[in-house]
Amino acid sequence: MKTIEPLVTECQLSNLEIMGALTSRLVHDLKNKLAVIAGNAQFGCMLSKDPQRMVTALNNVLRSSEDAARCLEQMASLRRELSQVIPLCPVAELQAAVRAAVELTEGWIMVGTEDEAGMATMPPRWLGFVVRQLLSTCPAAAGEVKVEHLNIAPEDVNQDNLDDPFPGDYLAVEIQFVSREIDRSVPPAEEPINTLAARELVRRSGGILLLRDPRPSGTLWSILLPWRPL
Repeated sequence: MKTIEPLVTECQLSNLEIMGALTSRLVHDLKNKLAVIAGNAQFGCMLSKDPQRMVTALNNVLRSSEDAARCLEQMASLRRELSQVIPLCPVAELQAAVRAAVELTEGWIMVGTEDEAGMATMPPRWLGFVVRQLLSTCPAAAGEVKVEHLNIAPEDVNQDNLDDPFPGDYLAVEIQFVSREIDRSVPPAEEPINTLAARELVRRSGGILLLRDPRPSGTLWSILLPWRPL
């Protein structure tokens, strides 16, 4: 079994890397929100029949949102300069990163892994960090992390659910509770804010991070990374 120190190193990101992921996510979200604000302000100006004060106020909103959008565009230009290349890494290395993260979390075990000769789209250090972050959000209960090759057929996709992944092959990392006796009176979990960096790292890798209702199956988190054969 590995010692703790190497495991921690394998699952850590520098503060700069974490801040970069958070900044990238915030710029992305704020730009979208400002676009909505500006659009609504323009619409209000066109339809307004009343007082000049209303038009003036809407114009102020529009001007402020445009100024903020210009500032964010400057930040976004820096974001675009970051490498957008999605690395392909051997599945065995990604499994090792997940195993390292699990071994650092008391009460959790890794099950059902197969050393498949495939590749998936995420650096191992990123995946180890993401798994550790997600495990830290789980209730204090024994659980298991399952890594497997998952094929999603077109008929398995709910076209009305925008969160559903596209059909295709994925490396799936499922974070599950061992006990299936989950209190069904407890409402589904809400995503903690400290998973923001984890979600952005998964997104930048071309993957999907899903927060599920654990009551039917015991699964709380699902990480889906595009998988390719060697």
